[in-house]
Amino acid sequence: MYWHNTKYKRAGHLFQDRYKSEPINDDEYLLSAIRYIHQNPVKAGIVERCENYKYSSYNAYIKSDGFVDSSEILEMLPLSEFSKFHCELETNSHIDFDETKSVRLTDEEAKRIIEKISGCKTVE
Repeated sequence: MYWHNTKYKRAGHLFQDRYKSEPINDDEYLLSAIRYIHQNPVKAGIVERCENYKYSSYNAYIKSDGFVDSSEILEMLPLSEFSKFHCELETNSHIDFDETKSVRLTDEEAKRIIEKISGCKTVE
């Protein structure tokens, strides 16, 4: 693990910060999060359209097959609008992982930052 972290300038165990969650506080954000999840296979280049990814709940919403309880979502966004809504590009970032924010500092870099912020002349 040390070798991997040094090579890729990472810190912590392999899956550190990989799995995250954040609260959904309003209906607009809920719909945005659902679209984000359904569009992930498209953005990853696995499929060209949401409905082509067989492991997604997207088709369960469209078919209302009972596998997914879609009633609350479809009350907010009727089925006639659901597909059109999913064709729009999701622009919210949600909880995307940003590799650039996970950088390992050397001891000297960390000392300089601590000294600058704290105003101390030396950090030992």
